[in-house]
Formats: sequence, structure tokens, C-alpha cells
Amino acid sequence: MNEEIEESGLIIQDFTAVSEWEIFILKIEEAINEWKLAFTTKERPLRYKDFHKYPWKIVKENITFDEEIFTIVRYQLMLPEVDKSTHNIEENEKYCQAFSDLYTSENDFDSVGYKYINDVPPLAVWFGLRDFVVLSFGDIVSERRIKLLLSSITIAVNNTGCEVPIFIQCREAWQNCYLGICESKGLCLKFDTIHLRRIPTQCHNLIGILDLFKGKIASTVSLDSVHISARFSYYLFDWPSLSWTQQPPDFDFMHGQSVGISNFSSLPFGAVYDPIKSFSLFATWMQLSDDTVVDSQSYTDFDPLLAPMCSMKIEMVDKSSSLLFEFYNEFLSLYKNDSMLSELLIETNSLDFNVKNSRFPLKNSTMMTSSKIFDKSPTPSEKEPVGPISNEIVVSLLKFLFSHIKLDQEQSIDTIKPVFNIGAETLKASPNNSLVWRLAVASAQVFQALGGVNAVAQLWYEFCQELRYRWENSIVIPGLLDGFPNSRTCLLHQKLQMINICIDRRKRRDEAAKLTNVSNEDQSSESEDEFYECDAEDNEGGSGSKKTYLPWNKPVGRLGKFGNMKLIETGEPLYVPITQEPVPKTEDQLEQDAEVMLKLGTDAQASEMRANIMSASLLSDMESFKAANPDGIFDDFVRWYSPRDWIEEENEDGEKKGHLSTRMLIPDNMWVKVWASAKPVPAKRQRRLFDDTTEAEKILHFLESRNIAQIVDLLLPSLTHAVLSKVAGECENRPELPQLKPSFDRLLTSAMKFTRERVESEKYKVLSEYIYAIELAIAQSKSLRLKFKVDSKNSADDDMIKFLSEVLSGEEADLPGGARGPIGSHVVQMFQEASDVDRDLDFSKSSSRASPFPAASQKEFVLRVMARRPSSTSTSTLQMMRVIIKNDEFRVLGAFAEDVIFA
Repeated sequence: MNEEIEESGLIIQDFTAVSEWEIFILKIEEAINEWKLAFTTKERPLRYKDFHKYPWKIVKENITFDEEIFTIVRYQLMLPEVDKSTHNIEENEKYCQAFSDLYTSENDFDSVGYKYINDVPPLAVWFGLRDFVVLSFGDIVSERRIKLLLSSITIAVNNTGCEVPIFIQCREAWQNCYLGICESKGLCLKFDTIHLRRIPTQCHNLIGILDLFKGKIASTVSLDSVHISARFSYYLFDWPSLSWTQQPPDFDFMHGQSVGISNFSSLPFGAVYDPIKSFSLFATWMQLSDDTVVDSQSYTDFDPLLAPMCSMKIEMVDKSSSLLFEFYNEFLSLYKNDSMLSELLIETNSLDFNVKNSRFPLKNSTMMTSSKIFDKSPTPSEKEPVGPISNEIVVSLLKFLFSHIKLDQEQSIDTIKPVFNIGAETLKASPNNSLVWRLAVASAQVFQALGGVNAVAQLWYEFCQELRYRWENSIVIPGLLDGFPNSRTCLLHQKLQMINICIDRRKRRDEAAKLTNVSNEDQSSESEDEFYECDAEDNEGGSGSKKTYLPWNKPVGRLGKFGNMKLIETGEPLYVPITQEPVPKTEDQLEQDAEVMLKLGTDAQASEMRANIMSASLLSDMESFKAANPDGIFDDFVRWYSPRDWIEEENEDGEKKGHLSTRMLIPDNMWVKVWASAKPVPAKRQRRLFDDTTEAEKILHFLESRNIAQIVDLLLPSLTHAVLSKVAGECENRPELPQLKPSFDRLLTSAMKFTRERVESEKYKVLSEYIYAIELAIAQSKSLRLKFKVDSKNSADDDMIKFLSEVLSGEEADLPGGARGPIGSHVVQMFQEASDVDRDLDFSKSSSRASPFPAASQKEFVLRVMARRPSSTSTSTLQMMRVIIKNDEFRVLGAFAEDVIFA
């Protein structure tokens, strides 16, 4: 009320002005009208677990009152449209939706509601409400303010005809105390909350709670039987006979420094500690009459072994450490390390570098490479180098890497073979158990267990030294696919394949040179002035006389006849020349060639340069052809080299005559120009198209000059492949985890993208998160199987699989047959073992065998009754009260209805 003072001194109060409190109520009414809370329709009764099966719709608005901002929020359960059809209204359901929900006992003990799913307060479960509104403002502890807010929502509900319960949150936020009101058709439903730190003496059992309930109703007429639902909760934290262990360190392998790894090729997997924190067993009794059940200090009918309904839920450790995730994630941390090998190895004083005097500084090693080690054992007098990895382990590592393993050329490049039917086109990595695969796994292992980044540098250095030794001594590198660099594999695998090609070509060239020397020695006694004459075989189909060649025009470098084809001009057989082998290239070389071509431009000079670059192989083949077929012409070369450019047609006499294609007849085309410039030079005397010596040295220098980040970039595809193979193998035979397949599919899809697009190593962090989720789920499954004695080799029945699946998904799973069923018996046995151990440690307890269950950690009672309030002439309405009893908490939640018309 506004006050004004006139000149006469009289105070005039303006009762027509709107106060802040009235504006506050008006804004609450506006929110109610906007959300149409006065025109709600009845929906089907709630069913068990509806509160977490379906999403909640949350709408918020801010309201200012007394210079403070209040929040009004509506929480509404969104049932499917098919379930929203109007049902038959019974006698006790003729009121609004909130009254009907209070009658329903299906969701009395939906424990998910206590976890604030989707930020929904526990009011949903406590009172079984699907639609309600909460007005809140921090901690409201003032009695005056609580009454003011309660009056505000009461006025707003009456003014708008709102049929949805509205609550105010009072006291401190952690107490979860609410007061509320709902009015409909002459009935007023009031909600109240009591929260105490200590349990009143008379309220430890059902008898005292019944007295409290009946006293609160204070009915003037006798009450009907009170319907009681009860739930007792028992928690188990220890499993004395079931110890969680990982594979222990092998003290003969890497000095026992790596838990979960028994050899270089294995990867760790699983949780370091038991991922299951505790079991929660719930014994539930529904809709009992108060005159048929007794629960007092001296006796109780609530025996969990006899409970008609039992369910269980597990609580997981918040942040469980997993071995494979840490193994992979720690190696990923090296992608930002740009240290050079020389810096790291000099830091450890393990190697003696002579950078100034060596083209390849890493070549001057005092450590023995594997080939040297295999050929010779170090004498006791030889000084062992000081480094993060001992010489003994270095020997083992190099033997592991370069052991001779024959890869199956027919198998897929990617050999992940879980039950998920992964196709061949997957990762761009390296074959399973190949040299690159082993190097990637070993690098990650030495990083984690044998000295960190310095150990990785030492292993890479020794690996490069072994490659150089094998190149210099023409020893083939094992553990690689044969043939040209395979573009389906990672870059490092292609580089190593290229070294093998260089070794192979050098060996063949050396062997050919030896044969040539022997042949020359055998022919040294013959006259060099003798003319060359063809064999009778060479003259088949010819003119019938032997073809005689001059010394400078002898055919050289013939591989064999090209079918029955004859030279056009002489009619002599056309011979296939011995040509230089194709030039192998790795994917980075192909990218460089493409980049060079693009940079040349589009003018005439650039086109000519581009043609010259591309025609190097063509010129070599033309020269080899001329050397093998001295009388051959350009048309003969085209017939052999590019048959599609030789077109044969029949004339009128039925004879076939051929001619060059249109593109070959273009004046001054590249083919004609190259043919004109080609000399008859056999392949063995030509300049090599592929210089194996230069290529091998380039690759070795490329590998030796990598820094740590670049090494990680080369190894990550293969390490990812190894990790995914490990995960895939662990995913097999896990029917209780149906979510594994979509999770693994997401992991594999991301890995395929990263390895094929050669993204930055930092993006591999996405994979590590997927790996952690899968590894943790499998560890939880293993732990649960161990506790319920379900071996992976033995097939579990459908009930057990369904139970494990529900529990692992975080849901509350029912025990078929209760505590005496096949699954419940395992739970009872675990409680019994824990109770026996506890009894043995506590000498004050009786040694006689008692119940396998300890005292209930939580008791919960829901009481309902129909009563006439406030007088005997009032309409009979539902009265409900929920009581939650814990060791350090006592909570009473009441919903009491009154008839406001026939009071």
C-alpha cells in the first residue's frame, strides 16, 4: 500500500495501488496460464520404471520479487502418444491427475528417481507425480518467507484453477525439503516434508510409524485398513572369497615393471581395481494390510529371505583406472614432443655421436644391432652401454621385432576378427603381427615401463641401425608384405617395403653382374669379328633364310617371342624385350609427384616438361624394344605396348589390315617424338629408372632424422590397429553387453577415418575415450561374472544374461524367484561370507550362526488409507505418507487431502 502525506499532515493510504507481492503472485499466475495447468487431461496410470524409461520435459522461468530472482520450473513426464489415451475413470480416479497418481503404487520404489535423472527432483518418486511445478530460491530458512511463498502459490492456484501440484523448496538445498499444494473439485491436497538428522525413538519400526500416520490424519471416524508397502535395503562392500587381480608382473620379462603384460606382443587390458564398488539388495513387500504384518523392536515379519520381490543394483567406482586406456593415452601424449633422437640419446649418455663427421649421425652406435647380436655374443670384457633400456632387453626387443614371420599374402591387410563381422576395408595400418605392428606395440611398452621418451628414442635408434645393417649387407627385412608398397597400409610399412625392394633389386643386379662376368670369361676365346646368326627357332615363319646382323646391330635383351606376331616390314618374329622394372613409389612420393606436376603450370613449356617427366619410362621401354627388334618400327612397338591403339579392319578381300589409332596419328605427338629420340639400348645398359641405392639411403635418412612427434605419427596407425584388435577380442562372448557393438562400431569408424586421412595425432584422443568406455564396461562385466561364478567358457542361461545386462546398464534388476532363486542364492551367499568374516573379526558378536544379512541400511515405508477429513461428513479421500529411515537421516513425506466444501 502506497502512503501519501498531504499538506495538512494527514496520511492517506492508497489501497488501489498494486504491491510487489501482488505482482509476484500475478507472475506466478501468468506462468500457470501459459503452461495451461488448469486444463490438464487424464492419462493412463503410471507403470513400473516409467520415470526413467521416458524423458522429462523441463520448462523454466524467472520471477523477481523483493529484488531477488526466483525460479519457477515445470517438470513433466513425456509419455508416448500411444499411451496418452483416456482410460476408464474409476470411483477413486474421478479427480485430477495428481490424485490418481497418488493412488498408484507401481512406482513406489523407483530408485532411479533419487539420482536426479535429467535434473528432476526426487519429488517425482516420493509422491509418484508425473507433472508438478517447483518454485525455488536458494536456501529459504526464514519461517516468515516460507509462509509468504506458500500463501502466494495457494492464492495463485485458487485464482487460476490450477490442477497441477505446486511446491516451494525450503530449508537448505541439501535437505530436499518441499511444501506444496494441489486443489481440484473441492479437495485440497497438501504436501509436507520433515527431515531430521536423528531418528525418533518410537519411529525405528513400523509400529511407531503407523501411530505417527494415524495421528497426523486425526480422523473423527475409524480408519479402514492401512495399506503398507515396504522396502529394506542391504549394502555389500566386501567379497572375501573373490579377490580382484590383474595379471601380475612377469619378473623375467622387462624386470617385472609392467603389470598385465607377459611378453612384448601382448597388450594390457582391464581395470586396475575392482570397478564394482558395492551391491545394493532391495527386499520389497507391496500392498500389505497393517493387521497382517508386524514390525517391532523384538520381532519383524520383514525377513529378506522371505520377501516376495527382490531386486539388486550395483554401484560402480567413480573413476576406475583402466590399463589399455592408460597404455594408449600415455603414448598419445608424445605427439607434442618435438625432441630429436640425438638430443634424447645424448641426454642419457647412452650413445657416442659424431654429428660433424657423419652424414648419418645415428650410424655411430656403440650398441650392437640384432644382426650383430645373432652372429656374435658379447664377451664379458665388452662394456655395456649406459641407457634407459639394458642391453639384455635390447637384445630381446630386437629379436622380437626381427624374428622371421611369414605373413599370409592372401589375408586381409586388417586382421581384426571379432564377432562383429568387420570387413576387409578397415584401418590403414599394417598387417597383424607384422614388423611395424610389433614396433608400435614395443615402443608403447618401453615408453610406459622402461624409461619413458628416452626409451622410445633408444628403441627407434636401434631399429634404424638394424635397418641400415640389413641394407648394407643385403639382408631382407622380415615381417612385411611382399611386392610393391601397399597403399592400403600405413606409411611406415610402405617405407620398409621400399627398402626390401631396394635390397631385392640390388641382389639381383649383383647376381646378374656375376653371371655376365662368367659368360664373358667363357666367350673370351671366341673371335669378336664373328657375325651373329639367329637360331633356327628364330627363323620360324620367316623367309626361310637365316637373318644376319652386323656387330653393331645385333639384337640384344630378348625375353621371348610375342606369340605369332611378326614385324611389319621384315616379317620376322616380334620379340618381347627385357625392360626395366616399374618404379615403386610410396604414397608420400606419389603426393610429391602430383604436387610437382601442379606447380609446373599450364603453359606450353610446362606441358612439355610434364610430358618429359612422364615419358621417362616410355623412353626406356622404346629403347629396349629397338635393341631387341632392330628392324622394328613404331607401329610394331604400338602393337606390343598399347594394343588398343592398333586397329585391325578387314578389307574387301577378307584380309585383315591394321593401322594406328587416331591419337597416335596426331602430328608430333609425344609417342612419336619419344620414338624418334630413342636409341637401341638394352635395359641392362640404360640409366636406371629406379636407383635402389639412392632410394634406400633416402628412406634410412628419413627414418633416422625423425623427431619423437614424427615417430609417434608413423607408429600410431599400427598401434591403434593393435589396440582395436585387443578390444575386439575382449568383446567376444559378451551377450550381457548389447551396447558393445554400437560402441565398437563408433570406435572403428573413427579409427578408419583418422588412419586414412592421416589427421593430427591429437585427434586420436577421441579414440582413447571410446576405448576407455568399452574397456570399463568389459571390466565391469568380468567382475560381475566372477562374483556370480559365470565363466565365459560356460554358457549362462537366459535369466542370468538378462539379469547381468540389466545390472550392468545401471538399472535395478529383479531377482527371479527372490532371495531363494538361483541368482538370489549367489547374492545371499556373498552376504553370508561377508557376515562370517565380520563376525570373526568382531569378538563381541555371538559365534552362533545368524541371518546372512546385516541390519538394513535403509528402510522405506509407504502408507495409504482412505479417510474423511476434516470431519465425518467430508468426502473420503486418499491420505499418503512415505517414511525413509537411514542411519543418519529420518525423512517423512506426507500428502494429506481435505474436503474444503463439506468441512
